[in-house]
Amino acid sequence: MVVSNLKHPRSPGFRFSQGQLCITTAQEEMRLGTWPLLEATRRRNGESKWSRFVPVFRLLRPKHDPLAIEPGPAGVRGQSVDPLLEKHLAFRLFRQAIPPRLAQAAERFSARQWAVLRMVQEREVAADLLEQNPALGFCAANLGKFRTLFGNLGKQAAELSRRPQREVLAWLGFPDTQAWVNIVRKLLPETVTVERVLALRVVSAVPEVTQRLAHVPAINTGLLELANQPSLLTQVSPALLNEIANAEEERLQASAVRLLEDMVRELEHMGRRPRLASLKTLASLRQRSHEVAEEFQQHVDVMRSAGSFLEPPVPGTADIVPLTDAGQLLEEGRAQRNCVGGYTSRVVGGKVFVYRVLKPERATLSLRSGADGGWEIEQLLRACNQPVSPATAQSVRLWLARESVSI
Repeated sequence: MVVSNLKHPRSPGFRFSQGQLCITTAQEEMRLGTWPLLEATRRRNGESKWSRFVPVFRLLRPKHDPLAIEPGPAGVRGQSVDPLLEKHLAFRLFRQAIPPRLAQAAERFSARQWAVLRMVQEREVAADLLEQNPALGFCAANLGKFRTLFGNLGKQAAELSRRPQREVLAWLGFPDTQAWVNIVRKLLPETVTVERVLALRVVSAVPEVTQRLAHVPAINTGLLELANQPSLLTQVSPALLNEIANAEEERLQASAVRLLEDMVRELEHMGRRPRLASLKTLASLRQRSHEVAEEFQQHVDVMRSAGSFLEPPVPGTADIVPLTDAGQLLEEGRAQRNCVGGYTSRVVGGKVFVYRVLKPERATLSLRSGADGGWEIEQLLRACNQPVSPATAQSVRLWLARESVSI
């Protein structure tokens, strides 16, 4: 156990004091010592002693990426006049002591950056691996998620980072081949999470997955989530895979795979066999998805009997309105000509929540549980699954940032 002598107000919020990032939530207090200490402790309500823990939430955020996930744990909102400014200032001060090269190597990942910092604290040269093959370096830093280990994981990660990349990959449970080293190198850092990489490891032995991924230029969020569903991946044309890989809107969101999933589910519900190979572009995918959605709406009226949903995970506003029952979902799907009418089971299961966006333009927003325990944008689209304007995307991101404690 670790005892802290720091005294801070217990009101929720973020502060930086005496070399520590101080986070107070309704349930606990956290203290994160910055570089070179890198010691994280917390004390839950009712406890007198502090205990060490490993933060999962984001600590560092790229300065020039407005789409990056907010730092901090989920569910905390400060009591200051400008809670978002308070949070960003505290995290900025936490960052200042970290060597710039190491901060830049860690900041690109959306969660579990603490493990990355601990690895380069033990062996600064491990930053080479993070720069040469970011996803592989991230997995090496989080090696305890790939095997059951005990002891100082930072030191063990540093030792693993000394090995050739093929050996590191094999240690993590992937095929011991140069082809897979090259595939993992294509993973964009901002799309990498432990959960997604573990799912990729499961399908890495499927020859068709290796073949498809070997021929794409990059692997973003959209393509990674598609790769983790071989039954979908192998049906999609190479032309569409390349367009997904190059699409900016697929960098952090998997809109295309959601459209494919919805379309396959709706067609199968109607007793029809999906034929995806004919789709060569994202535009043709959206058009076909729209056509299938219109047909499917005739079959989903029964969902109105599902009753009310759970309380929205993120409070709505006058312009971002939560949909609280299956009837509203069905109405939204018809009004926007999209597939949210078929989301009832996902919403009831707590995996997704849907909102009606009214301003700056009409759109439909779905949130899903993120890797850091908070809620993140799954899809944000105008009618007929068309991308929203930058102003709408920024408005929704700011709303979500104000209600989130992750940066």
